[in-house]
Amino acid sequence: MQQIQLYRSFPTACNYIQGNDAINLIIDPELTLPASKYEELLAKGFRRSGNMIYRPDCENCSACTPTRIPVKQFKPRRNQRRCLKTNQDLSMVISDTSFTEEHYQLYQRYLAAQHSGGGMDNPSKETFTDFLCQRSDMAQFLEFRTESGELLCVACTDVLPDSLSAVYTWYSPEEKQRGLGVLAILKQIQLAQKLELKHLYLGYWIETSPKMSYKTDYQPYELYQDNNWELQA
Repeated sequence: MQQIQLYRSFPTACNYIQGNDAINLIIDPELTLPASKYEELLAKGFRRSGNMIYRPDCENCSACTPTRIPVKQFKPRRNQRRCLKTNQDLSMVISDTSFTEEHYQLYQRYLAAQHSGGGMDNPSKETFTDFLCQRSDMAQFLEFRTESGELLCVACTDVLPDSLSAVYTWYSPEEKQRGLGVLAILKQIQLAQKLELKHLYLGYWIETSPKMSYKTDYQPYELYQDNNWELQA
């Protein structure tokens, strides 16, 4: 780990705090780290996007806080139990991260509904593949389908020696009332429990960002602050 080279990105406009610049520390992109080494970096606040492993390193801002769930201690809330019951007609199928037109079309519909006009809508097949169809050695797609086989939701998750890491979830905007984003997290918690893993990593939480508030709805959870994971009840 001491031999890994780090690079610092150029500043770009922050997507979460208006007026701020975002800067990342990036692991040498020429390296392909095994799952065990990537998990060590996760535990130090890093994150994966496609093949890029990074950690926020902004000047005068430390709002991005790594978040994870100790799955053995997790207790679902009433609304989360209700979500599981609402979606008990769906089956979960685990697949590899090979490109399929079905996954891509669902992704297009999701971004068009959730991020219209924000620069993320109308993604190309190349950007979809670069973001979500990488690291087949550890990444998997969790598909949620109706009894007739219709695909409603996909969660990309990394399966690591001691944890899962939620990469990204996209779902049918026409089925928003099902709470499919919540379902995807709950099912990843259940999968981690079944595999006897310790944590589900949820990425970065920002206290002032409504987009990130859902990450503290799964309790108890841990936040990475001052180079330590601290349990929040």
